[in-house]
Order: sequence, then C-alpha cells, then structure tokens
Amino acid sequence: MADGRDIKCWDDHANDCEEEKRKPFEFETNIPVEGDESTGYPHVPSKNKTWLRETLESLEDVTDVLDIGCGPCFWINLFEGYRYYGFDQSPRMNEVAYKVLKDNDLLDRMVEIRNGNARTLLESFPEKKFDLIFTSAVLQHNRHYPDKQEIVQGMHSILREGGYYLCTENTFRADNMPASIGHPDYTDGNSFTPEGWEKFMRENGFETIEFHHPSEYLYRRI
Repeated sequence: MADGRDIKCWDDHANDCEEEKRKPFEFETNIPVEGDESTGYPHVPSKNKTWLRETLESLEDVTDVLDIGCGPCFWINLFEGYRYYGFDQSPRMNEVAYKVLKDNDLLDRMVEIRNGNARTLLESFPEKKFDLIFTSAVLQHNRHYPDKQEIVQGMHSILREGGYYLCTENTFRADNMPASIGHPDYTDGNSFTPEGWEKFMRENGFETIEFHHPSEYLYRRI
C-alpha cells in the first residue's frame, strides 16, 4: 500500500503519469459507465464522476475549492466554473500537474497549486477559508489513525463555517469497496467500516449529508 508519508513514492508516481501522458478526467453528459482509460485509471467508473459533478452543482455558495492531494490535477474538470486550488506534498507531482494543465489547455481553470503537507493544512493556508475541499484516495493512503485525524481536523480549520467536504475514499467492507477491487493494480483500502467512518468524521466536526455507493461522500462542516 502506498503510504501518504512516502514522498518519493509519489514523486515516482508523478514520473509515471508524465511518461504515460495521462490526462484529466472528463465530466461530460451521457458518458459510459466504464472507467476512463485516458487517465490510466480505468477502474474509476464514470457514473461515480457524474454523481460528484451533480452533487457539486447542487451546492449553494461554493466558489473557492481546494483539491488536497491533487496529484497531476486529474480532477480539475470536475471544478469547471469554480476557483480551483491544488495542493500536494510531492514537488515532482506539482511540476507534472502544471505540465498536464498546460498540455491540455487548462491553466486558466487553476488559481494556484501549492506544495505542502496535508497533516499541517493550517500552516499552509493560514489566510484562507475554502467553501469546499475535495480529496480522492487521500485518507485511505494515510493509513495511521493519527494521520487521518490530523488531516480531517486541518480541513475543518480551513473550511468556512458550513463549508463542504466532498470525497471519494474507500471503506473496508466487501459490499462497499470501489470498482478498483477487481483491478490488478488495486493496492489500497481504508480500515474503517462505513459506520466507523461516519463516527470518525462526526467526532472531528463533520456531518454526513449524502453517501453514494460505493465510496463517494458529501459532508458539511459543523
């Protein structure tokens, strides 16, 4: 399992993304249910991406969004029409992200990409309160409970009151695993049950608004 603390691992992953010329996800209507081959992540079903976009559009007073663990900004098209900030601990990943955005004519959709540690978010954004934070497979890669807690508490600190946390994160139960469970490159998982996950989020200042099978969640900061 890739560890969120292993920066070299993510630098290497950035090199793979660049070498394979992976592209950002598309968020079009009437897209197929199968995964998106162009990103190198065919195990991410398009129906899940559609739910994320529809959920995002249903929220009011959302302008500034932060993508924590943004990687090469594969999710940037999800936030078309919003002020998008990327954040990643891997310096190499940030370099590749800028290249991906430039090569795909998407630089104008990005406000900035900042380098930093997800476990110390308030240090990275002492001046900023976001309307929405997004993560994809960030908490599941930070497998230790204290690391998860630091990240979630940090998100709470840099979200405005009533702000949202939208994510796609695994829970470790056979009937609630993502489509990637059958994928040969599948290596990660989250050691929470759905019930334990909800309890963990509530204890750290978030209420569950909606859950979409198998691994998409919308929370509100309380």
